[in-house]
Amino acid sequence: MKEVLLGDVCRVTTGQSAPQDQEAFSEEGIPFIRAGSLNGLISGMQETNFEKINKEKAKEFRLKLFNKDTVIFAKSGMSAKIGRVYCLKQDAFLVSHLAAVIPGKQVDAGYLHRWFEKNPPSGLIVNDAYPSIKTSEVKNIRIFLPPLEEQKHIAGILDKADAIRRKRQQAIALTDQLLRSVFLDMFGDPVTNPKGWNTLKLGECTYLDARMIDPKKDEYKHLKHVGAERIEKDTGKIRKCLSAIEENLISNKFLFDGRYILYTKIRPYLRKVALPDFVGICSADIYPVRPDDRILLKEYLWFILISEAFVKYTESLPSRANIPKLNREEFARYEIMVPPIELQKQFSEMFIRFIKNNKKLNIFTEDSCHLFSALNQQVFRSELTQQFKIA
Repeated sequence: MKEVLLGDVCRVTTGQSAPQDQEAFSEEGIPFIRAGSLNGLISGMQETNFEKINKEKAKEFRLKLFNKDTVIFAKSGMSAKIGRVYCLKQDAFLVSHLAAVIPGKQVDAGYLHRWFEKNPPSGLIVNDAYPSIKTSEVKNIRIFLPPLEEQKHIAGILDKADAIRRKRQQAIALTDQLLRSVFLDMFGDPVTNPKGWNTLKLGECTYLDARMIDPKKDEYKHLKHVGAERIEKDTGKIRKCLSAIEENLISNKFLFDGRYILYTKIRPYLRKVALPDFVGICSADIYPVRPDDRILLKEYLWFILISEAFVKYTESLPSRANIPKLNREEFARYEIMVPPIELQKQFSEMFIRFIKNNKKLNIFTEDSCHLFSALNQQVFRSELTQQFKIA
């Protein structure tokens, strides 16, 4: 294995300015990739999902065509700080905010892509306030380069591990989509209420009665503390959180248990609604909401509170900086459809089965992510790369 300068084995360049004339883009043609396209591409979208330019317009605007297997990343703006890296799966035009690394004959594109994932180009940014990556500095990156066949072997190993990770992530996403479909099939759209269910205001079927306590007291110190930032968006899950004593909390926290839903009431955290299964305490930026389980079950209410209709309602309310987005009165007067409790129970049972299945999938997904990360760490440590030689 040898250590080389990237510029000696690859061509490093940039894309070009995007045409300002929207008529330059068309339904058919060659994809035009912008910095904002990277997130979608990395998530599995194809280049053909984005804007396209036909050959005549490309010639008119003198655009350079970048071939399949070119490794690209954002070189300026906030996108450069994120460190997203993508390898083109087909020929495309690139915007000027993207850097392009074109592998030479000694370099496998898959290996180069994985190497940049492990060594994000964002590390070349000097000033976080004005993020920028110079192509001259990219050329001077030193990279360990095993023989070409070994590079392909390494890339193949990582591709397989990554495919396992992505399939398990997709399985979780499909499970979530299926649960939403079940909700709509059983109850209909919460906005239009096509099945004509009875309606009630939230204040008529929920309680905002969580008790405020002093977390410094010994009986509460061991309890987990949940802040708005700990709640995952659209999942009902709570990320790992610390106890009250570890968080060094002072006073004025709400006590909740498994009967409550935790609803975040401030602007940055809208649509974060958790279903805790433990006794804990939460910050004042969260409403602990207890549904009246004679007429409303928390699994059903969770779907209502993450719905587009409820989010739009909260966004329509007047607010000022540093003021809660949703106060108790505004929460209480929102009207929801309330199907028969027996039908809600059927949905709740399905919901619980889905959640249990998702927990298993999450464990498998975490394992596959750890495997991918461990392999990535190992193959790009120069002293261990030799272990991956082809037999």
